[in-house]
Amino acid sequence: MLNAAIPVDTPFTWGPAQSPSPLDHTPPPGSRYDRDTIRGTWGNAFVHFDARIRMLRLCSKDVREASSRLELDWCIACLADVRSALYQLHVRVVDDYLPQVSHASPIVIYVSEAYVWCGDVLEDVQARVRFLSGGSSVCVSSIAEDSSAYIDDFLEPLFQEVCESCRAPDAGEPLARPLMPLVERLHVAIVSLNWVLRAA
Repeated sequence: MLNAAIPVDTPFTWGPAQSPSPLDHTPPPGSRYDRDTIRGTWGNAFVHFDARIRMLRLCSKDVREASSRLELDWCIACLADVRSALYQLHVRVVDDYLPQVSHASPIVIYVSEAYVWCGDVLEDVQARVRFLSGGSSVCVSSIAEDSSAYIDDFLEPLFQEVCESCRAPDAGEPLARPLMPLVERLHVAIVSLNWVLRAA
């Protein structure tokens, strides 16, 4: 599934400075959320996410200061937990959910935004590792602020929308309900990593 070389544009590039919340604008054309496009975009995103975590593990070994090394190890462990939770949800959405729906539901947008958040956090953590390893004279100090802002502005509202759409007693989204424990696990992993970034 992750090796398919599907040429796609990158529709999931919302960010605090780039555009408004996906909850407040017209959804992109349906073709951007079809199964093949999602599969290719998420597959590429996951491969990069996984590779960058592995690279972070290697680069963090060059950090000599014990306290900084502990913080990085904790951060990388939390990143790995996010990776695991994200991948489990990613696979279930692509395999079990997308074949049965034809619209960009909150759960699809949530996973897409989670990948955007992961990319931003990884960029900042990599910059911190370079600084602590002596490879850069500039320390990135805004990781926690940027991460928290993205969660508050995008991920938290989307998570609430997913919860409401899955748990509504009348209609809701019955196809997405079995995915709710995986969505909750991912959200807890994201919030936990954000807490680690704020504590660092």
